[in-house]
Amino acid sequence: MITAPLSGVILDVLDWRWLFIIEGMLSVVVMVFWWFTISDRPEEAKWLSERERHYLVTELNREREALRALAPVQNAPLKEVFRNGSIRKLIVINFFYQTGIYGYTLWLPTILKNLTGGDMSSVGMLAIIPYVGTMLGILAMSMLSDKTGKRRLFIALPLCGFAACLAASVSVSHNIMASYGFLVGAGFFLQAATSAFWTIPSKVTTPEVAGSARGVINGLGNPGGFCGPYLVGVLVNFYGQSTAIYALVASLLIAALVTTLLPKECDMALIPGAKAKAMADEYARAKAARRLQGIKPGIV
Repeated sequence: MITAPLSGVILDVLDWRWLFIIEGMLSVVVMVFWWFTISDRPEEAKWLSERERHYLVTELNREREALRALAPVQNAPLKEVFRNGSIRKLIVINFFYQTGIYGYTLWLPTILKNLTGGDMSSVGMLAIIPYVGTMLGILAMSMLSDKTGKRRLFIALPLCGFAACLAASVSVSHNIMASYGFLVGAGFFLQAATSAFWTIPSKVTTPEVAGSARGVINGLGNPGGFCGPYLVGVLVNFYGQSTAIYALVASLLIAALVTTLLPKECDMALIPGAKAKAMADEYARAKAARRLQGIKPGIV
């Protein structure tokens, strides 16, 4: 939202080298701010009140102790992650979602320039509104997901909304205002599925696998961030911009389709005390199942 118009001004006034230098310096400023303000644990967070800190530490310790008493968590082999069908689905969802996200964000300035014919400064200003929509989309979908507990719905809905807005922006490209409006709509849905998505891994894995699962989902899904922009570039060169955008639409629809295949347990709402017990019960069941299959628990 801020860097888009700033980048446009820098490119118009200076050149691309100064763009990298100035925005690189801004990253260093953010890094220094992060280092002195962000804490690793609630106990270290100076921006929390004493009451808030005490509540968080107490609840986290209560869950940890309840889980340890019910079923001690041991290290699990990485293959346990890939045995979980839901985790495999989450990897696929994240890959195609990241393909759509990065294909849109990295090519948005070019799309806007081709649509409006404006210079870099005006394109930068036009790029602000979609990212204002992104903030509103994250907030709205997160609130609705929490209120209803329907995690799968509020992953699939933003993915379909994102795809529909991209497709509509192409279909009405003869009308600049309408096409831009749909690009803003795509911005609204851009990151709206993220919050609900990352609640899922802990609901479909045992405690011993949950940490590894998040890493695998992130690691194998993020290559979509390379594939999206690269795919768009190739298709723009050979078939034109419209075909490239429709490819992103297809990617997002694949992610939405796979989301519908996730188990109903993804929508379960667990209160803190019940969460620890449910996780422990699931862990105990999985450990018993592995023992029957001749797999020793706790082997890395």
